[in-house]
Amino acid sequence: MSWAGKTATVAFAVSIALVLCGCGPAQWRPADEQKEPFFLLGKKKVAMLDYKGAAEAFEKALEFNPRNASAHFELALLYEKDETDLVGAIYHFDRYLRLRPDAPNAEIVKDRLLRCKQLLATKVQPISATPALQRELERLTAENRELRRQLDAWQALYGGVLQQSPTGQLVQATVETVPRNVVSQPVHGLQPAQPVPAAPEPQVPPAQLRRHTVQPGESPYSIARKYGVKLDALLAANPGIEPRRLRVGQTLIIPTQ
Repeated sequence: MSWAGKTATVAFAVSIALVLCGCGPAQWRPADEQKEPFFLLGKKKVAMLDYKGAAEAFEKALEFNPRNASAHFELALLYEKDETDLVGAIYHFDRYLRLRPDAPNAEIVKDRLLRCKQLLATKVQPISATPALQRELERLTAENRELRRQLDAWQALYGGVLQQSPTGQLVQATVETVPRNVVSQPVHGLQPAQPVPAAPEPQVPPAQLRRHTVQPGESPYSIARKYGVKLDALLAANPGIEPRRLRVGQTLIIPTQ
């Protein structure tokens, strides 16, 4: 039997023993959390500087007991280290404080949580438009220029000079057919001015809803940076997602800014 299989077997046996003793995961104390086999494995991996393996072990501990505050704390430290995953660090520090609001190190954890948020805020900056957005902007600019040209043509075709006849009736003289020095003279025999057709309204294409399919190795932070949106806006547009549990193939809505 492999080491992972033996560990899973031990974890299952421990859970059965705790249930029989009336000590379910919701009743565990910090000392109990830290005796959980996957938690112990994670600490061992940390001592061996195998931080990836340690994170996987602590995640397994949370799968067994999502209220394992000690595992949340250890994961937060790992993700905070070298600013590896500030979003993950913020999430697990917050979960630790919610589960252990009166912990002796609560104030220290709050300071570290605030520092992670400040670091994340400095990293999430608006980025320049992507090539696709640049091409769309150029297309809209050209379309607007063409609409302006058409509007000028309509105005040149139907525009005229309104004059008042001796009878007091307003008439219209076409600019192209009436010399400038004749405009001030009384105009006879012209038809009453006709209403000028309104210029066509510029058509603005509706905004298209953007979606993104999660690829291996992607995180909310990397996806937000890829589309040039703020991380908070991305999370707000997808309230049902867990930042640390994105699934490959999962579809996210990309907000417009």
